[in-house]
Amino acid sequence: MKILLSAYACDAKSGSESGIGWNFAKELANQGNKVTILTKNPAKDTAFTEEIQRLGLQNRISVLYYDLPRWLQTIYKSGGRSEQLFYIFWQIGIYFYVKKLLKKQEVDLIHHITIGVFRTPSFLYSLGKPFVFGPVGGGEEFPKVLMENFLPKYRLLENLRSFANSTARFNPWLIQCFKKSQLILLKTSDNLNFIPKEFHYKCKVSLEVGIAQIPDFDNTRHNKTIKILYAGRLAYFKGIHLAIKAFAKAVAIHPDIEFTIVGSGNDEKWLKDIARQQQVYDKITWVPFVARNVLFEMYKEYDLLLFPSLHDSSGGVVLEALSFGLPVVCLDLGGPKEIIDSKCGFIISTKNLTEDEVAIKLSEALNQLISNPALLAQMQAHARMQASTFTWDKVIQKIYTYVHESMEKKNRLVEAKV
Repeated sequence: MKILLSAYACDAKSGSESGIGWNFAKELANQGNKVTILTKNPAKDTAFTEEIQRLGLQNRISVLYYDLPRWLQTIYKSGGRSEQLFYIFWQIGIYFYVKKLLKKQEVDLIHHITIGVFRTPSFLYSLGKPFVFGPVGGGEEFPKVLMENFLPKYRLLENLRSFANSTARFNPWLIQCFKKSQLILLKTSDNLNFIPKEFHYKCKVSLEVGIAQIPDFDNTRHNKTIKILYAGRLAYFKGIHLAIKAFAKAVAIHPDIEFTIVGSGNDEKWLKDIARQQQVYDKITWVPFVARNVLFEMYKEYDLLLFPSLHDSSGGVVLEALSFGLPVVCLDLGGPKEIIDSKCGFIISTKNLTEDEVAIKLSEALNQLISNPALLAQMQAHARMQASTFTWDKVIQKIYTYVHESMEKKNRLVEAKV
């Protein structure tokens, strides 16, 4: 099958969203398809060329780049609100680019893979080719009672996000995208709350994160004390404030435990202020953002991951941690709850609970692992087994089973009409 992969974020050397685009292309090519990646930023051309040649996929993967006109590029600022506006213009631009491309290149399927947010439509659905939208997320939300101690600006941002989710169904371009998509893939079932019911029949739920393989190393820990890790952006919605409060309660019972927070972000000061209020600032090791290869080495040094994110759509760091044998303590929110099970971690319920009550539940989970070495060892062993079910080949094979089923169904309907 000849697949055009719309991957705004795509990088052969990165993880997170950019890694998703590349890994989809690579695995689809490995499964015998011919893949054309359409992405931005030609500066990454060298990395793509090197990886494609290293893997021997020159005949199966090609890369096309689309950049907006120079005068529009001035609005771009990576990670900021301006990037969202830039992305919308990019989606409009690639519609006309692909429309011309289809006159000279044969394509069996167009697949929009990144950026994976359900609120922002692709316009490639209208080009007369089978079109797959997703997996997309963004519809993951959390009980508003957990905002009780947020700064006003964080409450405003969350309310604006909720408003955008609830009003997305009135976006005519988005409705057309749902209507014309052959298949709508959702990262979590939470997103169904914001997809009109008339389109639920074409929705499938499947996470889009994966790992290349289970790391080969001695999974036995030799730490003298329990070492807890958080890794990710320092953003208010990552729930790090809950992790700090949970650690404060746990360290009061187990004074020797260690907690390391790895990451950088705009909300660092707020989080450090909370750590001071909880009187654990000096007990926490604060490590700025590190490269993925450095983080992978760090996983080997820790006993468990504490990741109480409030609305992560996926949770790639959770999967990475599992692959290195770290049990995970998370909330019953978003993607992380879809990755772990009771054998490799704790999923803390947030229903009808306040922030302090959630922090207590998190600390109780930590205490169980700290006080019971046998349980911790069992979960560490099962963590790697659980991660093995999320290798990229399995993740994409599952998703493309849905794709092939939808295409076969459509072909049968067309044949029946004939």
